[in-house]
Amino acid sequence: LLLDSSCLGKNAPPNSSRAGSQITKIFPALKLVSTAIKQGSILNIEDMALACNMSQSHFRKIFLEIMNETPKNYFDRLQMEKAAEMILSTDLSLSEIAFKIGIDEASTFYRKFTKYYSCSPIEFKKKNL
Repeated sequence: LLLDSSCLGKNAPPNSSRAGSQITKIFPALKLVSTAIKQGSILNIEDMALACNMSQSHFRKIFLEIMNETPKNYFDRLQMEKAAEMILSTDLSLSEIAFKIGIDEASTFYRKFTKYYSCSPIEFKKKNL
């Protein structure tokens, strides 16, 4: 899937020197995030830390070291990437897409998407189809 560079989110890849050996520490949280995105449910830091048997503060620190982004940013990024995929591959309305990724309000979805991709969902679709 080729996306217009003016509408790409900015994120760094996991810290490869530590990611391979450390990723198992946060794997339960990564799996939880993946499931939440597929089911359109919201996940909080407490649930993620609990899945990894860590305190919230320790989990945040380890997650950031391994993934080069906070757990919230990671969740939001995957949520917006799923939305982008749905925008390009379905005829669902923005409200329906928002609901399917776990956002109750279309206006909240629109704002988050526009912030992440630096263009509106409609502009994104026009540029990428």
